[in-house]
Amino acid sequence: DNSGRRRPEPTGEFFKEEYGTVIAAISQKPEVAFVTKKANQIKGKKLPLTKWDTVLSDEETQFTGLAKIFAGGDFRRGPATAIEAIADGRKAAEAIDRFLNNQPMMDPIKLFNSKKEKRLVDVNPKEFEQYEEIPRFKMPELDPKVRASNFKEVETGFEEEDARAEADRCLECGCNVNESCDLRKYATEYKIDADMFVGDKNKHPIDDSHPFIRRDANKCINCGRCVRICAEVQGPGVLGYIFRGFTTYVAPEFGGSLSKTNCEICGKCIDVCPVGALLPKNVNAKLNPHISETTTQNCGLCGTGCNIEVSVQDNRVTIVKPAEGDTFNQRDLCFDGKFGWQIFEDEDRITHSFERENDHWLPIKDIDTAAKMIQEKLQKAKSKMVYISPTSSIEEALLIQHIAKKIGSQISSLSIYKSFVDRLTDTNLYTKTYDDLEHAECIVLIGKVSKVYKTIARRLQRNGAKLILITKEISDFNNFADELHNDDPIVKTLEKILQYNIELVKEEMDDIDDIEHNVDPLKLDLPEKTVFMYNRDLISEESIWNIWAISSLVCNFEEGSGILPTSKFNNFRGFQKLGINAGEPANYNFVLFYGELPCEEQKKRIKNSNFIVSVNTHIDDADSSHLLLPKASYLELESTSIADDGRTSKFKNPKNSTIHNKLLKIFKKAGLLTVQEAKISFWNKKAQMFLAKKEKIRNLSNQELLDFLYTVEHMQFDAPKQASIQKKRITKLKKMAK
Repeated sequence: DNSGRRRPEPTGEFFKEEYGTVIAAISQKPEVAFVTKKANQIKGKKLPLTKWDTVLSDEETQFTGLAKIFAGGDFRRGPATAIEAIADGRKAAEAIDRFLNNQPMMDPIKLFNSKKEKRLVDVNPKEFEQYEEIPRFKMPELDPKVRASNFKEVETGFEEEDARAEADRCLECGCNVNESCDLRKYATEYKIDADMFVGDKNKHPIDDSHPFIRRDANKCINCGRCVRICAEVQGPGVLGYIFRGFTTYVAPEFGGSLSKTNCEICGKCIDVCPVGALLPKNVNAKLNPHISETTTQNCGLCGTGCNIEVSVQDNRVTIVKPAEGDTFNQRDLCFDGKFGWQIFEDEDRITHSFERENDHWLPIKDIDTAAKMIQEKLQKAKSKMVYISPTSSIEEALLIQHIAKKIGSQISSLSIYKSFVDRLTDTNLYTKTYDDLEHAECIVLIGKVSKVYKTIARRLQRNGAKLILITKEISDFNNFADELHNDDPIVKTLEKILQYNIELVKEEMDDIDDIEHNVDPLKLDLPEKTVFMYNRDLISEESIWNIWAISSLVCNFEEGSGILPTSKFNNFRGFQKLGINAGEPANYNFVLFYGELPCEEQKKRIKNSNFIVSVNTHIDDADSSHLLLPKASYLELESTSIADDGRTSKFKNPKNSTIHNKLLKIFKKAGLLTVQEAKISFWNKKAQMFLAKKEKIRNLSNQELLDFLYTVEHMQFDAPKQASIQKKRITKLKKMAK
């Protein structure tokens, strides 16, 4: 044409040729003849068209101005790229949504976006100097001689390993909190123009030295939230301000790494950061700012049952953080809940069955082989036993109880021990909840307890409650205690406190001499509204006995008064309600471990069993089983459990995992389940019915509690020895930060 641009012109020549496929890719234009017809007019108006037969519509909303018609893509632009058509579609979708909700079609609020520079070429290379420069992979292509005679795709594509490596080169420099950043929210609200605030910028290297926490001081606004939460609530106080004035930034002492401090890796600093200066890291995957699917459920790594929000991309968990709203744990999570779940995403997580052969694990690809092995061994076995871990949900416990009954076996747990407290679970003394902590005038923490419980106690202390710690644990948190008792062993301290309280009530109570200790009394003035907390799995039963004895003399067991026992197992309370008791290890012809990992002492007494089936999440060197089946975690199964205070914890399978479905199929093919019983929904209904049952509560007075304590014999004088694959792996994961 006149401008020198090439364009097709008709020559008047024609020829015929046969083709298998014809793609019209030149000189396309919309078919608009139908819109010019009178019958297709709307209220006497035609759809507005241009001389190029494209539609006239608003560039921002794609609205044509006629009725409810929106138009974009090639119909608005003419022949253009697919990405431009997709952009028009997105704008139209947002405008239509506002239109249908009686809102202005054009969003009056334009989101504020921060960039290092307006153009990529203007970004200072020093911004990325901490990253290793890795050359781009060259796309494999067909040899020119081969492709000269055909129409095959020239670029043959990467091998999977190369494609992953190429994708891994991406710096993911977009902000991971762009949808939740408070600074962006306020900059949008006040219509900030960044060009009005040009000037010098601080350039800080991004600190990726910690495996779980990323520090980007360039995004920090020096609000001090992380500094205060670490020092005033958590205890370590590892963050502070460095330098003064314009160069001030937040970091550990001397600008060092968090890995070199007493950081407890609770992630609380991340949760209070209003911008993206502190971010979580995932040791198994690179995090990105793309939208994730979120699910709110409970944590299943201990008995606390914290409320969490699980973010998932492509059926893989990327981030776990405290759930929004008025929850008992508020913004609090421990390391296990915040980062420990990553063990279920690591490369050692098993997703199919394994068979042991000469001390080596060989994969079993199909479920029929595993089912046949179980079936054959059960037919030959004369003695059978089932052991189940209290990390298992209500649904799983009901399932395994059913299987134990089916094969004529008893069921018990190697992870729990028989205790005198088991005889108090149906009384009014065993009904304390997290709400009681809110009404307590004094909270006494004995031994090692969940970090979340400590943080809750600290929050309530700041609201006026007294905090007493009886522990041998060395921690910065100890500095918060109104009274700290850590000189003597825990049991000795408790005996002294008990002796002091005995002397206070000696003249008022009968037979009190029977529980006297030959120790010097330790004065500890405890109000009636005192709540004692301990972890039954981390202190001796002798210490627990003393706690109950002290409470019988101090508490009235009304609101805000009594004992709240805790456990490191997410469903210990559920096992108590189900009647699953402590078991003894022994050799049998057939043994089923469900979630269990015997400790060394137990393993010696059970390893000579003829055939052992283990259902667990990982392979462990201490596992002496012959057949290993994959077990679903709390992130991979829709189920329930009972938390430390008796409330129901709910797990919702945010990963959409099918691991448990496959396990049920194996049990079905082995003849242990019917078609209906091999469905997850069957056990969900069973669990609902079980949890709905109301238990009758026995009322015990303080004197009756004391009388019961007199009768207790054969207590354990050491904390129980327990093993858990998950706890071992989480401990190993945490050590990465040191």
